[in-house]
Amino acid sequence: MPAHIPAQDIELRIESIRHLLELEQQNTDTAPHRKTVARAYGVDEKTVKRWMDNARAHGGTYTPAQRRRFTLTANMIDEVAIQRGNINATFQRLTTHPYEGDPPLPCLATFYSAVNAAFDKAFLEGLRHGECAARRYTVHGQEIFDHRNQVWEGDHVQASVWVNVDGQPAKPWITWFIDGLTKVVPGKSITPGFPNSGSIMAAARAALARGGPYGPFGGRPQTVRIDRGADFLSTVVSQAFGNLGVPLHPLPPRRPDRKGTVEGLNSAVKSNLFQGMPGFVDDAPPGKQPRTRPSGSKKPASTDGLMSFKDFVTEVERWIDEWNHRWPKPHLGDRTPAQAWDDDLTVIFDIDAEALHTYTLAGPDKPRKITNKGVTWKNNRYIAPWMNDDALVGTLVMLRHMPNQDREVELYDATTGKHLGSAVATNQATPQQRREVRQAADRKATQIRRKRDRAEQLRIERHAPVTAPQHPQYAQAMSHDQAQQHLHELGEPEPTVGPATKDDLLPLPVATPIWAAAAPTGQAPKLPRPQAEPFLPLPPPTASWGATSEPLAADAESDH
Repeated sequence: MPAHIPAQDIELRIESIRHLLELEQQNTDTAPHRKTVARAYGVDEKTVKRWMDNARAHGGTYTPAQRRRFTLTANMIDEVAIQRGNINATFQRLTTHPYEGDPPLPCLATFYSAVNAAFDKAFLEGLRHGECAARRYTVHGQEIFDHRNQVWEGDHVQASVWVNVDGQPAKPWITWFIDGLTKVVPGKSITPGFPNSGSIMAAARAALARGGPYGPFGGRPQTVRIDRGADFLSTVVSQAFGNLGVPLHPLPPRRPDRKGTVEGLNSAVKSNLFQGMPGFVDDAPPGKQPRTRPSGSKKPASTDGLMSFKDFVTEVERWIDEWNHRWPKPHLGDRTPAQAWDDDLTVIFDIDAEALHTYTLAGPDKPRKITNKGVTWKNNRYIAPWMNDDALVGTLVMLRHMPNQDREVELYDATTGKHLGSAVATNQATPQQRREVRQAADRKATQIRRKRDRAEQLRIERHAPVTAPQHPQYAQAMSHDQAQQHLHELGEPEPTVGPATKDDLLPLPVATPIWAAAAPTGQAPKLPRPQAEPFLPLPPPTASWGATSEPLAADAESDH
């Protein structure tokens, strides 16, 4: 078996032998040159002649005999992919279930060498843990930024900490933006549950604004890089940034290297902040079991020992302040992000507070009127003291709100667009009340389902079996009262049979002659003068009036 020749030596031999063959074609004595090549490679001159003979046999190119190596077949390569890059599992599978026509397997060490020769390290890592893991072995250049507010990057990150949220353990989410050049975090929002477009709008408002409770960082960026999450690509987010003149740049899927600044921020908060919190869960690399302390990777059964959501928000705000003002970064020249921000003299374009407040809200949908009960939206009524102070009942307003929340809304004059103020819902409920409402809805749904099932059973007409020729007979007969009761349970109006009569009323008396007195033909009837005879005399009682008619008639004649 020929010895293994390094690839670099083979390339050198090929060039040396090609030069000797060219001299030979020019009728030049190659003996001195052969000796020189032999001394350079440390071999005999006869060996160089054999190399030249090998080149002549292969069209002028020196082609040494290679050591026979075991190589993977197409079936073996597919099996490596099926086993997700697990070489041991692939070897065991091929040992017990070999493919027909494939050569026998070598030892495990040789099989390892064959797999590593067929796949590079990035490809094997990608088979094992996915595309993102493979990018750790690929080269991608570092983003170059010229000035502050040139590029922002935004992302969500889930806390590796269980937190007490209204008596239930949960992992909050942080939504934040970071400046590409200075690494400043201008704004963030924290959501107890899964983030949504409202979380992005709250973080964007905190990042864009620079006055009031917000820090000195922010302003209008030139562009914002985001991933292709549904919340970042929502119409609300796109319209809000579009109204402010800030373009969004969605990055290709599964390319975290394109927004490495915010990904580095996500890794830093996990390693520097979350590890020291109670209820921390270590996020192990893909394919490995997480190391946990103290609550484990599963949801804790109780909130004992967990920090409250308010304390968690306080700790995150403290950490962001230290990130901006206290921790120097080597790639910033050992400056803090705040120092790098202050050293950059690029002009900051601030956004008007009123416009920022307006265009980072969802809506409006249609004009709504302020009534005595407030403004109605989504079956809620919203009221505010300023509605009475300014006597705005009857005014048409446009409603805007934070996405995915209906607790508080902002109202604007429908004619002028002026911001009138905030309004809150009158039917705010506690978490316990919301749970009771959901339970009541479930009970109602159960009742309705049972009613419908019972109605379906009653709707089926069952016939009794017969033993002689006769018309079919129903097995179960429903009485009139049962039908009325069933309709009442289903909420249907009860049927009526025939016109309704009232037998307990007395009949009207027969009309007397004076009631039907007619005027002479061709003349209009003369009405009595009100001064002489304001009222017509009562007619005499009829026999239908009963026993009391005669005394009443006598009294009437005596009085007359």
